Amino acid sequence: MKIRAPHTSTIPRSQRSGRRAFTLIELLAVIAIIGVLASLTVGLGALVSRKSKVSRTQVELAKLELAIRDYHSKFGFYPPDNLQDAFELSVNPDVNQLYYELTGAVYDRVNDVYRVGAVDEQIPRATYQVVFGNGVNVPGVYNSSESAANVKNFLAGSRSSNVEHISGAPHVDALVVPVHWPLGHPKADTDSRFLPPIPGSDVNPWKYVSSNPTNNPGEFDLWAEIVIGDEIVVIGNWEEK
Repeated sequence: MKIRAPHTSTIPRSQRSGRRAFTLIELLAVIAIIGVLASLTVGLGALVSRKSKVSRTQVELAKLELAIRDYHSKFGFYPPDNLQDAFELSVNPDVNQLYYELTGAVYDRVNDVYRVGAVDEQIPRATYQVVFGNGVNVPGVYNSSESAANVKNFLAGSRSSNVEHISGAPHVDALVVPVHWPLGHPKADTDSRFLPPIPGSDVNPWKYVSSNPTNNPGEFDLWAEIVIGDEIVVIGNWEEK
């Protein structure tokens, strides 16, 4: 009786399993493709983020511009800006009174303060004059009255124009851009006369000039500066030339 030897196949093991093993070159190619796709995803995400920031700012700009024009229709002039001298030669666009003029204020004659928004939110008239006009150029809030019924809120019903403190003391508020200023990023054109922003603040106020606008003579310049990557993008109510 003959004993047969076990049958052995001459087909390579990789073929017998139905699958072919990846070579080193193929693995490196796959890794390279994954890297390219990842970089494209990151780049696309940055582009979407940029467009989102610009779009949000443009929407807020349009709403504020409409409120300012409504203000002009009622009073016959645009909201005043922050004149720093009696000769109307210097304006600080960063620290402006748009929030108070567009929201309106109730004047408390007894305490000589303006009450804005909530009952406990107030600013002394003397403080207002010093911060927004050296106490000479701006007598007070034009859109104000001792009766709340006579005060118009041009921002009523609008979710635009976030409000934040631009100083710890005195308590002063401003309309701010929906894109915060990056913490640690240097801020230019600071007003030495005005108290510095709250330490660690990312407040980014709207910039406004009505006394002698550069881009819209006879009207007003309203713009935002937002940081996107290493670039400062300016978005204003004028057409780029």
